[in-house]
This record gives sequence, structure tokens and C-alpha cells, in this order.
Amino acid sequence: MPTNSPINAIPYPIQADAPDVVAEMAASSGVIDSRTIPRFTNASARDAAITSPVAGQFAYLNQESIMTYYQGAAWRPLANAKQLVKPTTESTTNVFPNYQDDDSIKFYAEANSVYEYELWTGITCSTTLANSFTSRWTVPAGTTGARNFIGEARNATSRDSHLVTIRSWLLTADVATSTDGAIGGTLFGQENGIVRTSSTPGIMQYQWCKNNAAAGTTSLNGLSTMLQVRKIR
Repeated sequence: MPTNSPINAIPYPIQADAPDVVAEMAASSGVIDSRTIPRFTNASARDAAITSPVAGQFAYLNQESIMTYYQGAAWRPLANAKQLVKPTTESTTNVFPNYQDDDSIKFYAEANSVYEYELWTGITCSTTLANSFTSRWTVPAGTTGARNFIGEARNATSRDSHLVTIRSWLLTADVATSTDGAIGGTLFGQENGIVRTSSTPGIMQYQWCKNNAAAGTTSLNGLSTMLQVRKIR
């Protein structure tokens, strides 16, 4: 009869076993399949493929960019904290309310959970009009929460007087922040938020666009934009 490897308990035949390649390969493959780390498009694809998960099993989700593990009753993210630095600059000529999804600023939120996040943004604008950046979050159904943005007030009359822009609103509300291409440079700001999910998990997606129809582009700068997320409960 087959014996098992000492660590992962993978079955393999011994010399005295009757030859049966198909059965032996099937037995080994089944065990190996549950001990490797498969990759799936998202949580739905994982759940459809792994219908009977076992405690300690891992799976990576490409869409959510997280490693998950099964702790015996449910799938959980491997870590409660996540830090992401936007790798490249994105620019847009989209004008409010035609938002675009940010390629990098997003995270997966579990059901019935609470998260806090900090988002540091580096924004540049090629127009000469202030308030040329507007943002919001798209959230899973039933998710609530609020966010607060604080940053330098960037226009020709207020930059040297060290005024700041402060905006507080719902996660899904449209929030405009000040930039001014005539001044030049990058507007740095910080956004803090609280996210409370319902029974529906899903992707928290950051969206943004220009706030006016002036010619030119607005950019969210790579390497100067960073998201940090921590699960509270």
C-alpha cells in the first residue's frame, strides 16, 4: 500500500504495490493541489475552484492583490495591513463627472469589517485654474464611511500665505482639491478615511478626474502617491 511523505503527507507507492500509474498520480496530485499556492482572478474564482478548503490552505487573488488563507471557517487576508506605492504617473483629460479608475489605488475589503486608511497624494496640473482635481471612492454594496483630505491650498494668492485646503465628506462623495499649474510643482495632500463594510465584500476603488474643462491634463504622480490600509476589526 502507498506510504506518505513525512512533512506534507503526499502519498507515493512502494515496491510491493501493484502497478497503477493513474491511481497513484491521482492520489499524489490531489494532495499536492491542496498544499501549493494557486492563483485566481478574484475571490469568486477561488471559491468556485476550491469548494472544500482545508485549514491552512493558501490562495493568491490577482484582482485584489492579496494572499489569502483558510483558517477553518472562512478565507482571510494574510495580513491586516497593506502598503502600496503607486509605481507610475497617470494623467487624464477626463472632466467631472467622467471619473477614471486609478490603476493602483484600490484594496479588497472583507465583509462585516472595519478599515482605516491613509492616502498620500502628489497631484500636478497643467492648467491655470484652481480646484482641478476631484476624487471619490467606489465601494461594495452597503459599505459606509467617511474621509478627510488636508493639503496645501495651491493658487497664486494663497501659496505664500501657507493656507491649507480641508475637505471632509462621505467615501463616495465628490471631493475637489486645489491645484494650479501657473504656480508649478506638485501639490501634496493627505487623506484619512474609515471604511465599514456590510455583508458584501469587494474592491474599494479610488477614482479621480479633472474638475474643470480647461485645456491640459491633471496627473496623480507615481512614487509620490502611497496608500496604507489597516484592518481594525
